[in-house]
Amino acid sequence: MANTSKSNKKQAIKKNHQLKTKSNFKPIKGPKTLGGYFKFDTFGTTLKKEIIGGLTTFLALVYILSVNPAILQGAPSIDGSQGNMNYFGIFLSTAITAFFTTFIMGLVANVPIVLTPTMGMNTLFTYSIAQQGIGFEGAMLAIIFANILFTIVTVTPIKETVLKALPRSLTLGFTLSIGFFIAYVGLQQIGLFSLTNGLPIASLSKLKDTYPMVLLGLGTLGLMLLFHFKKVPGGIAISLLVGFALVLIIANVVPRDSQWVGQGGSFAGANFRDGFTWEYDWSGWTWNIKTGWRAFGDSKIWLSPVFYISILLVTLMAFFDGVSAMGTLTHQLDRPNPQQLIKKELTIDATCGILNGCIGTSTIGGTIESSTGIQQGARTGFAAIVASLMFLVAIPLYPIFKMIPTFITGAACVYIGLLISGVITQIEWKKPEFAFAVVMTIIMAMTTYTLINGVAFGIITYTFVMLVTKKVKQMSLLMWPLSLLMIIYFVALAFVQV
Repeated sequence: MANTSKSNKKQAIKKNHQLKTKSNFKPIKGPKTLGGYFKFDTFGTTLKKEIIGGLTTFLALVYILSVNPAILQGAPSIDGSQGNMNYFGIFLSTAITAFFTTFIMGLVANVPIVLTPTMGMNTLFTYSIAQQGIGFEGAMLAIIFANILFTIVTVTPIKETVLKALPRSLTLGFTLSIGFFIAYVGLQQIGLFSLTNGLPIASLSKLKDTYPMVLLGLGTLGLMLLFHFKKVPGGIAISLLVGFALVLIIANVVPRDSQWVGQGGSFAGANFRDGFTWEYDWSGWTWNIKTGWRAFGDSKIWLSPVFYISILLVTLMAFFDGVSAMGTLTHQLDRPNPQQLIKKELTIDATCGILNGCIGTSTIGGTIESSTGIQQGARTGFAAIVASLMFLVAIPLYPIFKMIPTFITGAACVYIGLLISGVITQIEWKKPEFAFAVVMTIIMAMTTYTLINGVAFGIITYTFVMLVTKKVKQMSLLMWPLSLLMIIYFVALAFVQV
């Protein structure tokens, strides 16, 4: 009996030791399901809601695959003999960067925010940087350096300093000028204005020659506005499809020798009576990238004042646009610790934006269209991943996107410009320092067809009015060197102008 008791006691001790050993080496368990990783239960969502939300956001943003190439193809090479940026190269880079950055945003930040090259930044890239003597190569380099600066500003205390330095009404004025400028570009693409050397002048086009394009463009715009007020999800995409369908009908019904359908006509790209081929200009994509990087050592870029002001302007625009968009969307999600989440979102925005400059497209940003997916119930990053994958799916459909004429995509430009211009109600117009500065910003941007000139004049005007109205003590010290920099820009520009 004694031996049996000792044996049982030893077995009990051994068993207890094994239990302790097992308890000390518990494996670390992660989420076993998709819903677990993205915290569907925590944020009160479902897989179905996330998929619908992601698809809705993509439909609200798919227009960028047509509009961005249509705008950036106007960016010339610094070597005028090489022509402009390749259309397919821009399309492919737009789709790739939208996929990659949105996927990272969904996976890391777990928010349903889609990033794409943004309206405003693409017009800045083409008309205010590339066409000002440094070509798309200089614009690509400016995008790279600007996003490096954007990253530094975001992850350091500089962020708070910059936010306090520039008054909100002044930055809203810059946003307003971007809205006006985008709408102006869109109206030009529709065909309303006469052109000289590819630029619009203060005169209507010959409407007897352009009326088909003008009517279809304005009709598409009207449809977008109708869907906007009726709150129809994906209204831009639906309007573009309707406009494009009408273009296809006209292009394949009107006689081939018509001025609109014949060689070089506005409808020629949609005429497939002689057949339709699925062609992809992969060499054009690599040409954009190689040409951009080969110009890294071009002294013409490094000696141009436009290059340095472009870096500063892109940094400021990307930063304030990012703070505004990310802040609005994050508060719409009603997450805990929103400031920490916004900082993470901005960091992803800034660091991933470097890729855009590297592969030949304008800088990215958080899109306010992401709110359409949130309204459909999207609450997590899985919706962003769904949207990102749709940008990959769109790549094989390039020949269809290429057929959409600029007078149809121009309608989207006008529409987005009008939406952006909504900030006009938030500006403190009764204060002369803001009223005068914003008006000068808009006038100079529109008349010189360059946003940089507008912003530079706006900053100088603001500082001058604050000085003469004896409000200098209310102004941030940072505005003095910033104003001086803008003056130096104009002086330096005077010496390099042809």
